[in-house]
Amino acid sequence: MKVRDIVKRKTLIIPIIIVLSLLVIYTALSLLVFETDPLISFLAVATDTYLYFQEWIANRYLQWSGSGVSVLDRLVMLDGTGYDTIRSGVLMRKWIVLLLAITWLTPTSLRKKLLFSGIIIVLNFILSPITIAIQAHFSAGGLALYSNTRISRTPAHLMNMTLLFVWLRNHQDFLWKFLSRIRFDVDFIKQKSTSIVVVVYVYLILGYFILGCFEFTPWVNFLFNSSHKILAWFNIDSVVEPHLLIGENGSLSMLKSCLGFNTMLLFASLVFLMGENSRISWIYILFGLVILNIANIMRLVLLFMHIQKHGTYVGTVDYHNLYDYVIYGIVFLLWVIWLEKFSNTKLLRATTTPRVRSGPYSGQDS
Repeated sequence: MKVRDIVKRKTLIIPIIIVLSLLVIYTALSLLVFETDPLISFLAVATDTYLYFQEWIANRYLQWSGSGVSVLDRLVMLDGTGYDTIRSGVLMRKWIVLLLAITWLTPTSLRKKLLFSGIIIVLNFILSPITIAIQAHFSAGGLALYSNTRISRTPAHLMNMTLLFVWLRNHQDFLWKFLSRIRFDVDFIKQKSTSIVVVVYVYLILGYFILGCFEFTPWVNFLFNSSHKILAWFNIDSVVEPHLLIGENGSLSMLKSCLGFNTMLLFASLVFLMGENSRISWIYILFGLVILNIANIMRLVLLFMHIQKHGTYVGTVDYHNLYDYVIYGIVFLLWVIWLEKFSNTKLLRATTTPRVRSGPYSGQDS
């Protein structure tokens, strides 16, 4: 149905007028009356209020478990000492909005939409204080913020992904119809549906829980020692210490987020899904992981050189982010090579169909 046809429907004229009027009023008030965006301010206050309520429930969980940890105004407390802060991201707001949007955009009965929306809200309401309690416990135990955030949010991600799969599984006709409209190969998706579900769960467990649990020190040492040897070829002095590459004019520290673990996992997942689970697929995955690690080593080398020359990697551009984009470009190039040269699957259908010449001549033009 075209937009013009929707507007012509009398039942939608009044709601459209009301929505447009409210948008005009809101825009005028934001520009002419309020110094700050009133909607953003309201949402911030609402989020803070809800987070404090979730903290209160989390403290009950911590007390019941016998833990001496508590949460006070977003700050993790143990024996009067403050640790890391609890961030509003534990509320999974984006996940809730996404799930609710998919639910209400699905053409099904109002009763099913209301019921599933209630399940989404209730389960996230129950799991949010558990997430806060887990994060507070690990934070007070000395675990780094990046690690305890990954570990504590894993159950919520798995739960919300399960809710998404359940909803789509129960409304497959809508899903296949939607994918057909945007020219995805529905047969391919159907064939790979089980593999897609398994890969998503494996990605969440490895990319969140496992990445949060371990420090990957041997991997970090390999990257830094390799960088150290390459730097020596250019007569640039460097010293390798645990998670540090030290130079005369500055040093590089290695966080787990700098390993490119999730990027490599995403690359391997897509190659696996787009292949036939053959030896060629696994060889290409191994080849790609080697290439990405070499690229990461060169990124560290170039960053270290830049720091030794300028004292920082922020110049006319943020070179740290610039080299990250280069890594993403390499991943994209590897995907293209796989799809074009090795994979037999076609995710997208052809946008055009070959035309047959009619008339007395059916051969090629001379």
